[in-house]
Amino acid sequence: MIERLKRFISGANVPAAVQAEIIAELYPKSFRIGTSILTSIVTGTVLASIMHSWLPLAWMAVALAICGVRTADWYSYLRAPQSRTPSEWAIRFIVRFIPFGVWWGATAAVLLLSDDPLLMAIAVLATDAQGAGACCSYPGHPPAALGFILPAMLMFAVAGLIQGGAIGYSISFVEIVLIANYLIIIREFYRSTIRGLIAGHEKAELGDHLVEAHLALKREGAAKSEFLAHMSHELRTPLNAIIGFSDVIMSETFGPMDNPKYAEYQNDIHMAASHLLNIVNEVLDIAKIEAGELALQIGPVEPLEVTRFTARLIRQRALAKGLTFDVELSPGLGDRLLETDEVRLKQALINILSNAVKFTNAGGTVRLSAGIRDGIYFEVADNGIGMAPDDLQRALLPFVQVGRPMLAKEGSGLGLPLSRQLIERLGGRFQIESTVGIGTTVTITMPERFAAQE
Repeated sequence: MIERLKRFISGANVPAAVQAEIIAELYPKSFRIGTSILTSIVTGTVLASIMHSWLPLAWMAVALAICGVRTADWYSYLRAPQSRTPSEWAIRFIVRFIPFGVWWGATAAVLLLSDDPLLMAIAVLATDAQGAGACCSYPGHPPAALGFILPAMLMFAVAGLIQGGAIGYSISFVEIVLIANYLIIIREFYRSTIRGLIAGHEKAELGDHLVEAHLALKREGAAKSEFLAHMSHELRTPLNAIIGFSDVIMSETFGPMDNPKYAEYQNDIHMAASHLLNIVNEVLDIAKIEAGELALQIGPVEPLEVTRFTARLIRQRALAKGLTFDVELSPGLGDRLLETDEVRLKQALINILSNAVKFTNAGGTVRLSAGIRDGIYFEVADNGIGMAPDDLQRALLPFVQVGRPMLAKEGSGLGLPLSRQLIERLGGRFQIESTVGIGTTVTITMPERFAAQE
């Protein structure tokens, strides 16, 4: 029960995102405290002038002192709203507002000290007006309004019963009816305010999501436009070679077909067509993965054989570029088996190795390592040009190639994102670290048992 009361007073019974907005309603502008100060001065002065007594002035002084404490608290909130949690600010407000309600309720003593109807009317009307102000001023936090209404107006209702007579009983009846009506109004105000705050917060969140989605669509559109610009160049080059060399052969530019030059051109045609097919296959593989339609052929695979196969395939290319190509194998690797798709695993490794060779300058080193660590790992390290953190993030996105498309290295720009998606589809982990001017290291860690990815 105590815990529920504490949550009610602190406002912890509303969504956390709305609490701060409610507190901003409790500590909004100075005019609310200013109204309390002005009403206290007017009421105390009028009562003192009618009663010809110092008691209303003493009451007024205490009321102003309470307002001073509330004002200091208001300044504290304005200076550092983040210094306390919304719940703490709510409790602090109530603790300082309840004494104000109790002290206004103390003016009910007029009903017991005097039979003057004018004095009674002034005291009752002033207090009820303050209650109406509290009811309307704090719609988002009922305890704030009730902190004034209940002590102040209940004291008048009790004083009216004690005073008796037609006037006393009438005052008690009116106060009870007003309290009941204020409670209904507070409840409706609260529901309406909370609904509005929650709806506003949800709309703001929805707006933020829409902005993020719009920016994401713009980035995706820009990336695909950049990709298409690059692909138009990549596809046109081998196609032009194929068409050009074919025209030379068909027109027998160098004489009869037995000229050895044609055999050279046939080899060029084959290489250009193979390059073109590789680009198309990479695009199709990315599309299949994103559509969830990539078929896997899972079976036992020897990691040692995979390492040696990819090394043989890439070594000549690295040496032809003037690179040092090293292979490091951990002991015991030959005794292990992987349950995975051998073709796709080799495809990912070849893509990563090709990238390492492509972006390492002559005289550099590319190293392929394989071993046992939380499964079977394959690591490709180079001391090439490397990438900045922002470029590294972009390089892992499909259809994005780091750098200006027409000045980039030869290739589709799909090698890294395709390799990452293939490895993740196979249940493995893909990690990459890179530093500009230092080089890049890509680590693949494969589980020894295949687990289907949803």
